[in-house]
Amino acid sequence: MQSPLLTAQEAAAYLRISLFTLRGWTSRGLFPVVKIGRRALYRLAEVELVAKEGLESLTARSKHGRGHGSN
Repeated sequence: MQSPLLTAQEAAAYLRISLFTLRGWTSRGLFPVVKIGRRALYRLAEVELVAKEGLESLTARSKHGRGHGSN
């Protein structure tokens, strides 16, 4: 089952970070997104993982081949 998708504003609010910070992580490839047209959306499961374990949890997963990457 696919995880629900959040807008950048929703993901930033969930993580209690600025939109600027989230977009910086995204542009550096630290936070995977789902691209639909020109929109970058964030998987709720990955946002929850970062909220619980920190950004390093995503970078560790992608280094071990378990990350989702961008679509």
